[in-house]
Amino acid sequence: MTHIDHDGVPLPQRYGAILTIVLSVSIAVLDGAIAKVALPTIARELHASPAASIWVVNAYQLAIIVSLLSFASLGDIYGYRRVYQCGLAVFSLMSLLCALSDSLWMLIGARVLQGLGAAAVMSINGALIRIIYPQRILGRGMAINTLMVAVSTAAGPTVAAGVLSVASWQWLFAINVPIGLFALWLGHRFLPGNPQKNNGQRADECLDLRPAAFRPKRFRPAGQRPLDRHRAVSGHRGGRPVRPPPAAPALASAAGGPAAYPAVFPVHVYVYLLF
Repeated sequence: MTHIDHDGVPLPQRYGAILTIVLSVSIAVLDGAIAKVALPTIARELHASPAASIWVVNAYQLAIIVSLLSFASLGDIYGYRRVYQCGLAVFSLMSLLCALSDSLWMLIGARVLQGLGAAAVMSINGALIRIIYPQRILGRGMAINTLMVAVSTAAGPTVAAGVLSVASWQWLFAINVPIGLFALWLGHRFLPGNPQKNNGQRADECLDLRPAAFRPKRFRPAGQRPLDRHRAVSGHRGGRPVRPPPAAPALASAAGGPAAYPAVFPVHVYVYLLF
């Protein structure tokens, strides 16, 4: 593992790194689509009602949506490569647990943990593409990533029907294990490392899932009126100057400094595809 700058990684390593991302994103997206086709079979063999079996799909999707942004922030703290590899390992291990499940609730629990692993993969792959590709061909890497998400989503029902025609539903999850392990090995060998960019933020802040109602500092107390226009324009509050907000990343980049790139590559794409 080598740390790289904004010029990307050399070509032999770049091919292995993008292959890692293609494989991991494909199985993470496919797993959200193939389970829908297998729901009648799963419900019949596990003796579950249709209303209960739908949670095989819901558990995976909800786990991804809830934790997607949190894992992106953890990537800023601990490094993209580390979070990506951990998520891929959890996804592969939980895929095996899904295949070995003998009850509906065991399968749903494994799907929740599998969704957490998939969220770690999906939230970091865009940032990894940013440091894998040079700036002049960054659009090519983003296009490959988006293409694989779209193809995997479209191919999910076909792949599931093909597997179910020759094997049981357990193989829909078991097939992820060798692919995930191979991608894990590729990532260990080819994925570049990056310096930690957000050392001041704590991990518990990234994983804070409390409702907004329990965060009083985010809102004005009842009866407190906002700053009037004069104070907002003059930059003073109660006789004290207000600290100006930090400059935007684009301004920093224009001034010659390093630009900050988001860890999340487009989140709305994944939310749209999941639903």
